[in-house]
Amino acid sequence: MNWFKQNTYLSTLATVTVLVCAVSVFFAVKMGGQTREALRAYTSDSRTLTELYSAPVYPTEEFADRKIEVVAALEGETANLASDLADRFEVPPGGEAATFGQRVRSEYDRLRDLWEEAGMEVPDNFFLGLEVYRTQISAREAAVDELDYFLGMVSGLLETSIQSGITSIVRLNRPDLRGELGGQAAVEAQAEGEGAATALFRAYEIELEVVGPEDAVRALVNTIATSETHFMNIRALRLRNEMQEGPAREEVRGRIAASPEGPAPGGVFGGGLFGGGQAQGGGVTFLDGTEEGDADDEENGEDALPEPEFPAPGNRDAAEFLGRENIEATIRFDLMIFNQPGGARQASEQDAWDAEPDA
Repeated sequence: MNWFKQNTYLSTLATVTVLVCAVSVFFAVKMGGQTREALRAYTSDSRTLTELYSAPVYPTEEFADRKIEVVAALEGETANLASDLADRFEVPPGGEAATFGQRVRSEYDRLRDLWEEAGMEVPDNFFLGLEVYRTQISAREAAVDELDYFLGMVSGLLETSIQSGITSIVRLNRPDLRGELGGQAAVEAQAEGEGAATALFRAYEIELEVVGPEDAVRALVNTIATSETHFMNIRALRLRNEMQEGPAREEVRGRIAASPEGPAPGGVFGGGLFGGGQAQGGGVTFLDGTEEGDADDEENGEDALPEPEFPAPGNRDAAEFLGRENIEATIRFDLMIFNQPGGARQASEQDAWDAEPDA
């Protein structure tokens, strides 16, 4: 004890040294445990990654074989469906490429007589969506098949429009068909569609805008959706009333008064929308011949109610209120050209395209 008092410096230094050594040993043991845990975790993760990298793609060979069979069956069903569609909606051989413009002119003249007789309006420069061939007689050999096919589609839609009562063709837009371009444009188009030669189908987006009654528009849409000769896939259909606001009261009165049948007889309920009895003097005649309100009026010495100022809407007149105006319809659809999975048709088209002289 006396030594510690006599050697304070040495005793303090010894105490500090012992504490530092103890702390160092504690942290060394603790860090050693953490290092071993980290090493074990790294070893486990490394072993897991090695097993994953070395594992086969499929758990078993049986699973892989089964998947190959399913994929092969799916490919076969797809090829059969594509073949059926290509047979059903086959693009027939077109006419002479040198006289395609004449065929368009002949069909245009035939349809023009029909729509003029029916009173259907078309744009001034309308030429069946083939306006370039108004002054150009010949078409490219590589495009004539699909051009004639497109001409048949337009003819069918116009005939339906005329027969159903479409009042106006506003516009008909189409893209250039395959092989229709020439020169550098054809080279660029061919480079962009490098896989077209083996594709199962091509889709040409068509946009048709018409104006007409609801039943006429419905008939046209049904023709597009159910055609037996052309596969047309409707992508968008926009409908809107030609008149965005209802008619004014004065206009309705004038339309009813000017109608061949004149206003509907009777009061608001007599012979009107609700199918009541005949109106006489503002009342309703029942099956027994009595009229509503007559007895009370006679008892009270009052006159019968006056006829309403506004004529009652009958079944015919209701259309004037509900709207019989035309519908503006914009139909966007794809004209689908299907190819046989074997690619025979595509190859013949490609040969014709390659043989086409540059413009």
